[in-house]
Amino acid sequence: MKKLIYLFIAITSVAFMFNACVDDNNYDTPQISCEEPVLTGTEVQLSNIITLWQNGTGVTIFDQDYPDYITVYVTSSDKTGNFYKELFVQDKPENPTAAVKLSIDVRSLYTKFEPGRKIHVYLKGLAIGKNQSGELMIAEINGTSMSDYIRENVAQNNIIRSCETVDIMPLMLDSPLDATDAYLGMYIGFDNMQFEANSLNENFVDPNDSYDTHHLMKSCVNNTTINLETSSYASFRNNLLPQNAGSVYGILTRDYGNDFNVLRVNDDDDFSFDGPRCDPEIIDCGLANAHGNTVLIDENFDSYLNGNTIDQNGWTTYMQEGDEPWEAYLDSYSNSMAARLNPYQNGSESVITWLISPVINMDAQEGEVMSFETSNSFSDDSTLEIFISNDWDGNEANIVSATWASIPLATIVDDGEYYQNWVSSGLVSLSCAEGNCYIAFKYTGDGGDSSSTFNGTYELDNFLITSN
Repeated sequence: MKKLIYLFIAITSVAFMFNACVDDNNYDTPQISCEEPVLTGTEVQLSNIITLWQNGTGVTIFDQDYPDYITVYVTSSDKTGNFYKELFVQDKPENPTAAVKLSIDVRSLYTKFEPGRKIHVYLKGLAIGKNQSGELMIAEINGTSMSDYIRENVAQNNIIRSCETVDIMPLMLDSPLDATDAYLGMYIGFDNMQFEANSLNENFVDPNDSYDTHHLMKSCVNNTTINLETSSYASFRNNLLPQNAGSVYGILTRDYGNDFNVLRVNDDDDFSFDGPRCDPEIIDCGLANAHGNTVLIDENFDSYLNGNTIDQNGWTTYMQEGDEPWEAYLDSYSNSMAARLNPYQNGSESVITWLISPVINMDAQEGEVMSFETSNSFSDDSTLEIFISNDWDGNEANIVSATWASIPLATIVDDGEYYQNWVSSGLVSLSCAEGNCYIAFKYTGDGGDSSSTFNGTYELDNFLITSN
């Protein structure tokens, strides 16, 4: 009799646990069984709903009697904490044409709506519009506008889970240059990417950041960049960034300040950085003890008028991304002209601008030595790099495709330097360079507003190259 009682208790316990797991309203436990829902109303295409919003005036509202629904596929997961109370969905599991965010006031959404899950969203009582971060989202109606979320009880009635799950195939883009607003909210991917060299040996999240951290990723194809955004609550926040190069998959979204597009991954497993890095070549001729007696280039920018683009006397300013040029600038502290790159409040989502010296025939003399000075006004994690090339032909269209070798011995001001100070590069030997060479200063950042992460300013002055 005791054995029968124990057996009954065991069976009852298993049945209770099974029923708890299949409770369709429970977001904290995995869903084990599924019954395909019976749908009413008419299915409408997400792209049509977006077009309806685009033709409206800010927010499109669907009243409580609206009978129709959209069918979409989940691409995001909050399992690791890098997404929070949100589902990104798109109209197709591969080659999507439309995407949107569902803002839902519920945690642990992944237990019910994992990536690849097909869902049906009834639009009654909901609205579609852009949030303060510039993301297109669906949330509840709040009077005549859109609220921040869909409440849990509303989500249970409006968001219907299908039994079908599929593999979500990332929409592969050639480079970050192609990651335009047309792809916002979609699950995309890039090949041949790597983190910037100055991010190596760093973790996904800076421990000093309260909410999220941005790390710049660069394309090995054309050197264009995109920021990876990682939440400070992500479970992989303390993991080391991938050190090599390869493929990455994630959702294209906007940063919190609505300044630029970012990529957000579901997990650090979304990186396949198992190939060699594509860092530029390095030229290291050593340091010199003194300048030579023959001056090859001596540029202090005093011949320029304040605010003029640096594009005379053989110099080239090339705006690879954005529309902020290198300009002449009267430094009030030194009371002399300098070259400056200042994208503050420029409005461009990304700024990459080159300043390239006149050509120098390195075979015409010996013992070339270079020096210059740099300063910054709160560089804010933007970067200034120096390169040399002997295969650029002088055509702006070929700047990015040319081979540019880094000059690591040349010191460039860092972000910790007092903004009035000018920092010397040191006496850098170029004696091992050959052929017709150009020296390039490359600025990488963005032109967002004062809350933007990469909106720093750099100045360059007293550029001198001599020989024996």
